Amino acid sequence: MINVNTPFSNKNDLIRYLDYNKGVLGIKGVIKMKRDLMDILCCPMCKGDLVLEVTEENEKEIVKGTLFCGKCTEYYPIDDGIPNMLPPELRE
Repeated sequence: MINVNTPFSNKNDLIRYLDYNKGVLGIKGVIKMKRDLMDILCCPMCKGDLVLEVTEENEKEIVKGTLFCGKCTEYYPIDDGIPNMLPPELRE
């Protein structure tokens, strides 16, 4: 989810930015989790700030961890470098 306080007016602008800056797009356009993304990510449920907790990281990306929203107390898992930002009821 794009925070409304960012300079990106739509998803395509964000993807072009991420692709140009450090090549964070992975296979088939999946955005891999990098620390730089914390500047633009927000909670998809309440738009609150997210706190990153890393449990595994390599030289390119965060492989495993969680994103936590202190405002609505929701956790979002990061598995295989991919943050799952779906609402809890839509996750598998």
